[in-house]
Amino acid sequence: MKILIVEDDYLFAEEMRQDILAAPEFNDAEVEVVGTEQEFRDRFEQIQQAGYDLIILDVMIRWVDPSPEARKPDADVLEDGYFRAGIRCLQMLRQAQATKETPVVIHSNMDEKDILAAIAMRHVHEVSKIVPKWNADPLMKAVRQAIKSA
Repeated sequence: MKILIVEDDYLFAEEMRQDILAAPEFNDAEVEVVGTEQEFRDRFEQIQQAGYDLIILDVMIRWVDPSPEARKPDADVLEDGYFRAGIRCLQMLRQAQATKETPVVIHSNMDEKDILAAIAMRHVHEVSKIVPKWNADPLMKAVRQAIKSA
């Protein structure tokens, strides 16, 4: 099983990865992490070829890690705004032949309207972040449901 986590908070991504690998049915899974929208776009061809069984997608990932060498955002990022990065990534996944059927679990603290717009795309399951303390149960429930319905 191959799972991709798209999450800009490294510690949170690692916690999700560990929670997935701790589940008996996923303990031999290959779990990769992409940390920014720019990295997602740069690796999109590889993502399409990798054949992931599931993608866990943070809706509010940042464009890039701050750096003096960081490239400027693409035009659609400037137009749509930074808080819809995960929606743009999801649109890319759904438009590509290789990933249009790949189950996606989204998680976010963002507005319900944007979450519902994301869920309206095919094969998308929602789980919201639990703040202030992370609780893996909703994520694992959504992961199991997404894999089962694939």
